[in-house]
Amino acid sequence: MIPEALRAKLALFIARNGLGPEAAAEAEFLLHEGLQRRDDTLPAGANAEVTLTLPGPAQDEQARDATVTLERMPALIPDYEDLGLIGRGGMGEVRRVRDRSLRRTMAQKLLRLDLVHDAQRVTRFVEEAQISAQLEHPGIVPVHALGRLPDGRCFFTMREIRGRTLNEVVAQVHAAGGKPTGGGWTVRRLVDAFHKACEAVAYAHSQGVLHRDLKPQNVMVGDYGEVLVVDWGLAKVMGSQDEAPRVESLVRTVRSESSNFATQMGDVTGTPAYMAPEQAAGQIHLFTPATDVYALGGILFEILTGQVPFEGTHLRTLLSRVHAGQRRPLTGALPIPDELRSICDKAMARAPEHRFPDAHALAAEVAAWLDGARRTDQALEIVARADQELAELHALHAQVARAKEQASLALHAVASFEPIEAKKPGWALEDEAEVLEHEAEIRELSYLQHLRSALNLAPELPQTHDRLADYYQARHARAEARRDTRAAESLAVLLGAHDIGGRYGDYLRGDGSMTIVPDPPDAELSLYAYTLEDRRLVPVFRRSLGHGAARDVALPMGSYLVIASAAGRVPVRYPVHIGRQSRWDGVPPGETEPLPIVLPSPADLGEDDVYVPAGWFIRGGDPHASYGTPWARVWEDAFQHSGIRSLEFT
Repeated sequence: MIPEALRAKLALFIARNGLGPEAAAEAEFLLHEGLQRRDDTLPAGANAEVTLTLPGPAQDEQARDATVTLERMPALIPDYEDLGLIGRGGMGEVRRVRDRSLRRTMAQKLLRLDLVHDAQRVTRFVEEAQISAQLEHPGIVPVHALGRLPDGRCFFTMREIRGRTLNEVVAQVHAAGGKPTGGGWTVRRLVDAFHKACEAVAYAHSQGVLHRDLKPQNVMVGDYGEVLVVDWGLAKVMGSQDEAPRVESLVRTVRSESSNFATQMGDVTGTPAYMAPEQAAGQIHLFTPATDVYALGGILFEILTGQVPFEGTHLRTLLSRVHAGQRRPLTGALPIPDELRSICDKAMARAPEHRFPDAHALAAEVAAWLDGARRTDQALEIVARADQELAELHALHAQVARAKEQASLALHAVASFEPIEAKKPGWALEDEAEVLEHEAEIRELSYLQHLRSALNLAPELPQTHDRLADYYQARHARAEARRDTRAAESLAVLLGAHDIGGRYGDYLRGDGSMTIVPDPPDAELSLYAYTLEDRRLVPVFRRSLGHGAARDVALPMGSYLVIASAAGRVPVRYPVHIGRQSRWDGVPPGETEPLPIVLPSPADLGEDDVYVPAGWFIRGGDPHASYGTPWARVWEDAFQHSGIRSLEFT
């Protein structure tokens, strides 16, 4: 940032010398750059691009005249119409031009005039053009021409990108709080754009090229869905003269073919917030595709959190944090999927061997997540349709119930001997109920088919399993109510298979409880469980419940017999049925406390009398009984019956 005092002097200088708008902007830029070089403070924060040379070998060979590079390029006067400035950077500017011969608009990148004798800058500029031109990929901007103007400035022309940088879109998405932005951008769409950028870098890696300055500002998203990795000014051809040839590069540049411009050990170039530790330390012999992978991980970090991975305003402090791996925590205001968190952590591993080996491997992991996410979205759409169908199914079941009830009332109002004409209205209602029931069965099958289709797309989708668990639980409860044991067992298996969250764990176990209060209070209670032996239910002793009241005794589902006994009293047999998750407590209708089980004295009963204590019993509900009555739980007061010798009430 230019101090106000210097800015005032600059304005006076511009006015005295009559500088035009472009010349004034150039003067301001040069002053700004001079101030930036004065210390290591980063005015633009951690996103600023830096070039820092640490102590290293002498660079005498690199100081030779820039004509080593320039002589390879012919001077030419292109037939371009200048349409104005697009932007400025550290090494030059980009202008919009129109090729009069081809009648197309392009971007022209020009090296600053004061750098035409800087061998390193010229070489880097030319290499950027040569690398971009040879990396023919939809995600890399094509270069059309490379040359130099009569004044010595190098230039190259390329396709003009119309769109925004990825970091602008990331900021908008996080400012929207997870809701789609005006342009329809979401975190999911950002990850998709990131995947396309990974594919472009993967292609570069396959051609033996490292980008070395990957960051959201160097990823452009076009107006029509294009994603382009730009600014290859710091790109490096692997296997060039300055390192051991680990990769056979398919790209050739002025620097890769000459040792005159070799990168020196200790050179640190790039953007600190996204640099790999080996890059921050200037360890160029360790640079591999995994170095770019780290930077890509930094881009993903910013997509997920809305923040740069490392913070700091002083360059050396920031580089130290990068080298030590002291990044911000991977948290943000928006939820972060576990899979993407793992991908980001692996990409940004401090040790290169612990990262993805190259951008292709990283892209494959991101693609797998995107594929799963798309499948999940499709499955959720199907589940939503199934929910609508379920609501319609419930309404249809209600219609069936009403039609059956109306048919029953109509037919009960007609005596069996009455003529057929009197019965026809009731029969018509029965027919209507049957048609509706058949339609409900078809709709139910369609509902199930929707949920199974959703599972085919996303086998682990909780929403689908939850709905199937609800469906099978309802069917299981109905099967148990009609005492269809086989159907209930099969449905319990299906319920267990889809109850992945364990919501129906207690239901499937079915455990209930029992409360019994004897009179006298010190009576002993013995528990027996009915088991099937020789096709008969036989009470088998389980344990003593002790003396006195037994409250909230946990018991598995089943039928039990409690025998209460006390000195001087007649033992009482008290049958108990523990239904699924039910509580047997002996509380009479309208009461809140259990009615004590009275043990009669011998004098109260005759020789042939049988005493039946008060309590609940189950009546009816047997689907196999002729003229059976519906299932009902009925309270019966205590009674005794005389004249029974061989029958025990259990």
